[in-house]
Order: sequence, then structure tokens, then C-alpha cells
Amino acid sequence: MRDLFKISILLLIYILFSAKSCSDSELKESRHEELVMATRDSIINKLDTEFLSEETLFLAQKSAEQKLLDLNDFLNIYYQSYLDTTFKKQTARMILNIFINEDAEVMLGKNTRNNKVLTVKQFLESDLGRDCIKSTFHFDSLSLSETLTRLNGKTYFGALNFKQSFIAYKSMDTLIIEPFNSTADFYLTKVQKYFGAEMIEIWEVKIGNIKSIIRTDPERSRKIS
Repeated sequence: MRDLFKISILLLIYILFSAKSCSDSELKESRHEELVMATRDSIINKLDTEFLSEETLFLAQKSAEQKLLDLNDFLNIYYQSYLDTTFKKQTARMILNIFINEDAEVMLGKNTRNNKVLTVKQFLESDLGRDCIKSTFHFDSLSLSETLTRLNGKTYFGALNFKQSFIAYKSMDTLIIEPFNSTADFYLTKVQKYFGAEMIEIWEVKIGNIKSIIRTDPERSRKIS
């Protein structure tokens, strides 16, 4: 948390000193520019570091949990029959942005009944929800199963355990898939971002594959007419 606090303070200083006063003398202007550049370099050093503290890794793990919960919310928005096309496309982009890439493999919702694995892109293009009035996803009981481990200079890998359940409301009946265990890979990886006019690399959390431990007993899913 201290790293996050320091970066926030530095960003605030940068913003405050970036706005020059109309009454600045040349000397004050020179000092102003030096301070702005020093603050900028300090921020970049914080964001662009290759070696992350345990505290920063812990915050990244918490960020992964939040992204999984955000995914839950976005899925519940995306699979509503009343959603207009423009808003649906925007929600799809937000879902894709949570993942490391559109080829991440997922087992979610109705597709878990037959152990079907799809890429995120395929999942969003599937017919899930088209015959439903409303589809509801629910993720809970999140816990860390693998702590972040460094794979290379630009990537850390970890995993979360969670439970997911699913309800699809149709005109004639309701499909209920009882809670079952799932795992979500997540990555802390360096991505390129603009800082002013300069391109730098910063750390960002992304979700990877989502796998499910499927029970085959018939009570795991049921229909209510």
C-alpha cells in the first residue's frame, strides 16, 4: 500500500508543478522545469521497476480478485436480453480487456454442463443467453491458490480458486447450475503506456484461463418449469 501511496503523492506533485504561474521569472521557470522532470523520473522509476516488493505483489493479487468480480458483473450485464447492440459491444470490450488476450480459454455458465472449453472471444460470440430472458453468473469464495511467481523479466503468474454458479431464466423454464469449484490464472505483466508524450512500460494485472472442476452427478444442474 505504501508504494501505491507514494506514487499517488508523486502524481499529485507532478500535476501541481506542471501548471506554471504567469509571474514566474526565468530562474523560477528553470527550477520549475527541473522539479517537474525530477518528479516525472521518480514516477517512472516507481512504475517501470523490474523488481517488485512483496507488498506490491500482494496488491496485484488483490487486484486479480477484483478483476474476477468485475468479470462477474460484466457478464451479468452482457447476457441481458434487453441490452442494445452498442452497449453490448462496449461491455464485450470491457470483458476482453480483463483477459491477457482474446484466446484465453474459459469454462463458464451453461457451457460447463458438457465440459465445453471456449476462448473468451468464442464464448462472447456463442449462443449463451440468446434463448434466455435473463442469465445470472455468480462468483464467490475467492482465495489464492498460487502466489505470484516470476516467469521472466516482464511476467509474473498466479492462480485463484473460486466457486461459480449460473442461472438461466427462459420463458418456459429455468436452468440452475449449482456452485462448483473453478480456478482462474492471472498474470502481472508489463505493458506499454503513454506517460505524457513518452512511451513507458508499467505493470498490469490480467486474467488468464478459467478452468472448472466439473462434477458429473445429475444434481449439479437442474431445470425448473
